[in-house]
Amino acid sequence: MEARRLDIYIEEGCIGSRRAEDLADWVRSRFPAVEVRVMKPGDDSSDQASLVRATPTYFLDGKQFSLGNPSPEELTAALAPSRDEAQ
Repeated sequence: MEARRLDIYIEEGCIGSRRAEDLADWVRSRFPAVEVRVMKPGDDSSDQASLVRATPTYFLDGKQFSLGNPSPEELTAALAPSRDEAQ
């Protein structure tokens, strides 16, 4: 199984940034195999960062997952291995 990556783009002063950082910590504690990166769009010159129009924006494995903070349940559904992957 390929390693998963969750990128979270935030901006200083953004009302959702603190919650995004809390959710990043939550994911790290529950899904240690997932690489979690929290960054500002200007800190990253990737094509992915150029797609960020508002913060927080979440990308899961290089694809936009959520504009705004998802719920823990949404994150769990996206990150928990499927039965096929777990076997």
